[in-house]
Amino acid sequence: MGQQKWTVGRLGALAFVIGFWSNTVLADPIPEEILAAQKDECQLDCEEANDEELCEALCSCAVKRFDRKFDYQAFLEFKQQMASGLISDDNQNFSEETGLVCAMEAEQLIKARKNQTDRIEQ
Repeated sequence: MGQQKWTVGRLGALAFVIGFWSNTVLADPIPEEILAAQKDECQLDCEEANDEELCEALCSCAVKRFDRKFDYQAFLEFKQQMASGLISDDNQNFSEETGLVCAMEAEQLIKARKNQTDRIEQ
């Protein structure tokens, strides 16, 4: 009986189809209520030591980044890793990058709001 020979072209096409299928059919976005709960949790933790405006900006940014990077399963794995302290290099890098990016965005937002308030008061 003739066996099909798997050529590089066929394997590439198969990988493309599997990749396309897994990204479109299996992608399970993080539910909105989970994102909202994550933001609330973030803000509660943040507001223990920071001002509400800063925490709102930081947590909104972080949740947007989670939503862009992770599907629901990957987000749950990320949360579990964060809770356990056993974090993959990729998630550690993402976490550090998120902290830096969101801190810069929050600082810019707060400065812009302060400038607006200063203009109104003048």
